[in-house]
Amino acid sequence: MDFNLRVATIYLVLAGSRAYGTHNESSDFDYRGIAIPPIETYVGILDKFEQVVDTKTKIHWKNYADLIQPESDLQVMELTKFARLACNATPSILETLFTEKGIYLKRSVMNKLLDIKEEFLTKRCKAAFCGYAKSQLHRATQHKRWLE
Repeated sequence: MDFNLRVATIYLVLAGSRAYGTHNESSDFDYRGIAIPPIETYVGILDKFEQVVDTKTKIHWKNYADLIQPESDLQVMELTKFARLACNATPSILETLFTEKGIYLKRSVMNKLLDIKEEFLTKRCKAAFCGYAKSQLHRATQHKRWLE
């Protein structure tokens, strides 16, 4: 990645259990962001930027060290990928749009997307959120069996 991720980021929010107040002492900090990288990542022969997922290396969180907790889990996604997933009613993506507290960075261009966030709430949401809930219930029952 040959550009400054912090400069390209237009939105950064707290996500996961801490965003909902369901965390405990051992819960980590999760952040999600949206970026508009330089034009060179869209055209030409340079590497394309889709996203940064930093859960193990903890390298990219340093771009936001003045905003977020040290060595946090971080996911910053390119705007068009984010919009595509929002159109598909991906629960974790829609969560990012509807966050009201825990907003750590918001550039004015992000207001255009936030102004139309309700447009992403389509009939697909029912299937997406029900599928997500079902998978979480399955995961919880598997975890319970593992504990017994």
